[in-house]
Amino acid sequence: MRIFWLFLLALTMLWGFSQADVDALIQNQECPACDLSGADLRDQDFSGFDISGANLSHAKLDNANFFMADLNGTRLDHARAHGTIFWKTNLRDANLSYLDAQSANIKGAHMEHSDLTHANLRDTKAWKADFSHAYFDHTILTRSELGDALLAFVDVRSSMLDETLLWETRFLDATLTQAQCEHAKSEEALLQGNMHCLP
Repeated sequence: MRIFWLFLLALTMLWGFSQADVDALIQNQECPACDLSGADLRDQDFSGFDISGANLSHAKLDNANFFMADLNGTRLDHARAHGTIFWKTNLRDANLSYLDAQSANIKGAHMEHSDLTHANLRDTKAWKADFSHAYFDHTILTRSELGDALLAFVDVRSSMLDETLLWETRFLDATLTQAQCEHAKSEEALLQGNMHCLP
């Protein structure tokens, strides 16, 4: 029995979140800097909530709604967010590394300076999203819709852009592979400023 309780204690220490923080978030519509790592928040509505600076790493966020929520500086690394709504969400300076956000809605999201290392954004809707200064490293954007999105001062050479919709996507002072540049031009993307299309 003692081993069982030690195991539960170890799990709590590993994932960190407390039910009190979850309850406070839902009741007060804010919980900045809360530790919600590993929490199950699937199908919840957090529209307009202030969750800035919180730790949501490894959280389960499938089909949750973060419309216009403040997630500035929030950790979402290794979280799962299939079909999640991040429409017009503030994700500036957020840690999105290894985030699995397949089929998510990130239209109009503010993702400036976010870390997208190994993030899975396959099949996402990202129209008008702002990725300025975001860090891309093996980010998966396959079949995503980046129409009219802004990718300024980014290097996407290691990322997957195959079958990605780039209609009027604005690349400004960005670095792409030659193949990515050709694909962008064929999609009528706008390549502006000091562009680099490298072999």
